[in-house]
Amino acid sequence: MANDKSAKSIVKDASTSQIGGASAITMVPPGRDNIEGVFQPVILRVWQDMSKNYKSSMTRVLRNVRLHREQVQVKYANIQKSFLEFLHRFDNK
Repeated sequence: MANDKSAKSIVKDASTSQIGGASAITMVPPGRDNIEGVFQPVILRVWQDMSKNYKSSMTRVLRNVRLHREQVQVKYANIQKSFLEFLHRFDNK
């Protein structure tokens, strides 16, 4: 009886989980019915957590790549400016 109660609470928790303001997937896709019904919500929750972590990690990584690219562009622009100043300097000929 206790196992049935905990299994029902797991199913209930999985069906009400939210990711990014939208309701989360609560059913296993067709062809994946080889997973016991009690474990489906747990596996779905783990999958949703992994995908959420992946998305946030990739967002952070790509943001850092963009910031690095912008910094490199500024650095090369400064090098070019310094070189042009060097070329246009006055010489005492």
